[in-house]
Amino acid sequence: MPKIFEVADETKFEIWYNLPIQTLENFINHGHGGICALMIALPLYERVYRYAVLNGIPDNRSLWVKNDLHLDSEEDAKIFWNVFRDGLCHTGSFFEESEKYDRGDLPQISLDASFTSSPKFVRGHGIFIVQLNPWKFCEHVLGKYKGNSGLLKYAKAPLLPLYL
Repeated sequence: MPKIFEVADETKFEIWYNLPIQTLENFINHGHGGICALMIALPLYERVYRYAVLNGIPDNRSLWVKNDLHLDSEEDAKIFWNVFRDGLCHTGSFFEESEKYDRGDLPQISLDASFTSSPKFVRGHGIFIVQLNPWKFCEHVLGKYKGNSGLLKYAKAPLLPLYL
């Protein structure tokens, strides 16, 4: 009869999130693989925010995202969240229109390894684009978990038990 060993949260995080993102980056190093990587990283990013609120930061997601990603405004943070997090996590694609955003057009998306980990909003002359390096964004998110056992054990969203 095989023995059952409980797997540590750090190990689960490594095999469920870090390794799949690294695999996507190593084998599909362009925007297409980056979309899948973002679909893994964005819920983890939301988890970081929820954990921070639980630990005393004000419950103002737009301000937190603005500060964390060094965006120019809370409005840009709302747009990022709506287009990226809501779009990818609810529909598997970036939102180009949304009932949640009624203040104008939503941006087009450009993913490239030459961009930064923070979304860059490009506006003007009829252009509205958000540029992002999906791999660097994923590194930014995953880095928040390194050495943070409290975040890994976050009671409102625990990593499910895994036994080998």
